[in-house]
Amino acid sequence: LRESREGYNAVVIGRIGTSKAKDIFLGSIAFKLIDKMGDIPLIVVGGKPEVKKIIVGFDNSVDANKGVDCLGYMIGDTGCEVELCYVIRPVHIFYDGYGPAFLPDDEIKWLEINKDKMLPKMENAKKVLNNYDIPLEKISTKIIRDSTSRAVALAEEAAGGDWGTI
Repeated sequence: LRESREGYNAVVIGRIGTSKAKDIFLGSIAFKLIDKMGDIPLIVVGGKPEVKKIIVGFDNSVDANKGVDCLGYMIGDTGCEVELCYVIRPVHIFYDGYGPAFLPDDEIKWLEINKDKMLPKMENAKKVLNNYDIPLEKISTKIIRDSTSRAVALAEEAAGGDWGTI
């Protein structure tokens, strides 16, 4: 942690354990670092990652934008494909059981408002990546709707599109 504050752009660590069960529990070095690092991106590598197709979970937060900038800096013009992926969770997951039910029209409005708000942010992120010499034709965007879990949606998108790195 101390070393990471000495002018680095990111920290990359590898996992050497073979037990998937142990990685679920807090206490591993990776999870301790995730909990403590907030200044720069932390990249956790397991196995032999395929880096020619990278999917980025994007939400226009400060951290997501830092991640896009870091990714551009790291891969530059290496021929990698990048997909910026935003997951819109349905509005009913926030309110089921806590108030009046939302009508389908309300859900459609929620999804459209979020999509319309995010598209320009994703275009800006594409420009950031392009400024690092990643060709625009290698950068795509995708908005996934109706998934209650962003993590599951990203994992399914990665598996379904043969994305080697998330």
